[in-house]
Amino acid sequence: TPSLFNTLLFWPLRSLWLLWSSRHERRRLRLMEEKAVAAAEERAKAEEEQARHRAEERLRLRQAGRERKMREQQLRQEAIEQRTKEKAEAERERLQQKAAERVAYLEARERVAEKLKMVDANAYREVLSRMDREEVLQYSNISGEQAFVDLIQEKLKGDEEEDDSAEWSEEELAKLTKALSKYPGGTRDRWTKIREFLGTKTEKDIIAKADELKSRLYSRKR
Repeated sequence: TPSLFNTLLFWPLRSLWLLWSSRHERRRLRLMEEKAVAAAEERAKAEEEQARHRAEERLRLRQAGRERKMREQQLRQEAIEQRTKEKAEAERERLQQKAAERVAYLEARERVAEKLKMVDANAYREVLSRMDREEVLQYSNISGEQAFVDLIQEKLKGDEEEDDSAEWSEEELAKLTKALSKYPGGTRDRWTKIREFLGTKTEKDIIAKADELKSRLYSRKR
């Protein structure tokens, strides 16, 4: 009958369908699994590649940092060496200039001494000892006997004036005592003001006499 025929035909077809469906599903699942594995492998490879790039970048940055530090250190060292070289060169030039000035001064002093000897062989040593550096250099280029005669007279006269200025009159001592009280220690430009107050002595003479008076006063108190 048709129903029996349909029943007998249905079950084999159904079995075939189920078998095909099962195989198809397994194939689909296998393909999906293979795709998932492939995708996972691709992700792993991509992550590995990214990690490798990051590691290489970190290594490159560290290397660049080390090279930069080495360059900076080298530049600092070169700057230090350059400054040291410049200082040494400046010091060498200063010493050379000082030596040249010393030689020029000694030569000038020798020329002045020879000229002074011709004018006054007895007084030239004393006159020469009282000449400062500028005077030696100035007179070394002067020619003419009269200039050195004037120089000797000027120096000897200056010695006499110094001897005269060393003597103190009673009036000067009184004015000095008054000035010392008027301008006590700690006063700005004290000795200049005292010199101007006296008007007849140098600061050197005033300081020497003030020390002498102070020593006498201290001796009396003892």
